[in-house]
Amino acid sequence: MKHASLISTLALILSVGCGGTAPNDDSSDPGHQRSDGSEDGTPSSCTLGIRPDTRSYDPIEAGTSRSYEIHLTNLGSEPCAVTNVSLERGRDVVRLAPVEDRVLAAGAELLLRLTFEPAEAIVVEPTVRLLANGETFERGFRFEAYAHTEPSDSCVTLEPARLVLEVAAPGCGTAEGAIVLHNHCEREVRVMEADTGDNAAFSRGAVPELPRGVPAGGELRFPVLFSPLQAGETTGRLRIRVDGMPAFEVRLVGHAGEATSIRDVFHAADGQRVFELSHWPARIREGSIDEQLEIHVSGVLVRPFTEGERNWGYGDVRNLVEFIFGRGPPEGAEVVIQYRACPL
Repeated sequence: MKHASLISTLALILSVGCGGTAPNDDSSDPGHQRSDGSEDGTPSSCTLGIRPDTRSYDPIEAGTSRSYEIHLTNLGSEPCAVTNVSLERGRDVVRLAPVEDRVLAAGAELLLRLTFEPAEAIVVEPTVRLLANGETFERGFRFEAYAHTEPSDSCVTLEPARLVLEVAAPGCGTAEGAIVLHNHCEREVRVMEADTGDNAAFSRGAVPELPRGVPAGGELRFPVLFSPLQAGETTGRLRIRVDGMPAFEVRLVGHAGEATSIRDVFHAADGQRVFELSHWPARIREGSIDEQLEIHVSGVLVRPFTEGERNWGYGDVRNLVEFIFGRGPPEGAEVVIQYRACPL
């Protein structure tokens, strides 16, 4: 599934090297890169986790504001002193709530709150900088604001001005809506371009090839598809350019719920070849599974499901269990199947 994503929150594990800064390149290895310090009594480096693992946030409309919570976690086994937390290159439109110096015990979290409040269309790339046990830690972000412009020729309108789409959970299908351009002019207008920008959760549906003329009194429909990459709210925009007019930008808002976590337990009887999965949850539909699955037998992980098996349902799981064990697992074995599924 092209747009499937892990539902569970993943922490990007970053560490601070001795005497330098943490890499700020998306292509860098997000695995452990920690230094244990020297033998002269200096404290060992901190291994810090950031969640959510987001650098570039969805665009918002100029004149609005949005706050973002960032959780900084000490993933190491030793205390980590976090000091001098600051924001650079915020350009007065991104603010960091004051953060007091504190020592994070192993597993403890520090909450950072950023607020983006643009007055006009702008792209800002600020950096959060702090010291962790005296070593520099940096994290870059990207915020974008767009201007909602009305065309100077008011005889062209778009409806609706704000399109809201909903999907039960990431990986649980695609929602479709549409923006309709109405030409109230006494002449034909020519639509040159229409795009949904860089937000991969939104895409254009099937529309006539552009450029395309819209006759006087006519209309042109622009389907918009929403395939969420994560739970919660995400925003984007549809930008339409009509020849001789300022560009239209319509705000797109998508909502996605959380997938349902399932842990099903079965017990094998002597000689049982076909599992009678009588208590398979009735709320789960065929094709609803959207995440890597696992099978455990008597507490031992047999195997995770592969990419091609993520959409398997009741019958497919039963057949796979038979395939793995031949005539079935040993008598009395406990079989646990864990997965996430789309809520009904």
